Amino acid sequence: MPFTGTYIRSLDEKLRLSIPGKFREELGDAPLFLGPETDQSLGLYSRRMFEQRASKLADVSGSPGHVRNYMRLYYSQAEQVEPDSQGRIRIPERLTSFARLGGEVVLLGVHDHVEVWDKGQWDEFLASHGPEFDRLAGEAFLK
Repeated sequence: MPFTGTYIRSLDEKLRLSIPGKFREELGDAPLFLGPETDQSLGLYSRRMFEQRASKLADVSGSPGHVRNYMRLYYSQAEQVEPDSQGRIRIPERLTSFARLGGEVVLLGVHDHVEVWDKGQWDEFLASHGPEFDRLAGEAFLK
């Protein structure tokens, strides 16, 4: 099943984030993997999906330097995370800085992973791209 839905959570003083039960069920057993994504968001992946992503990157790793540079940047910042007994993960400081996470955080189901956004950043993204929904839908289904 694809990940769907939007959940607002708070990041606590220890940089822990509670993962919604629905997402925990879909992500499956630990470990999980958290890494930088586009638009200053973070991606949370199950082990299986992270391995699939790694396999795709390995297929293009012999490509130009920009692919190698992306891999260096991505893997050096990605982190294996273990949910605690309350379903929380601790987000490393370097990733909270990358995504500019503040007190309120939005978790989005995005097909094969969960995205983690600062609420203010997500609100700006929605305001900017929401009006383009029909055009984006048309482009997505043309492929």
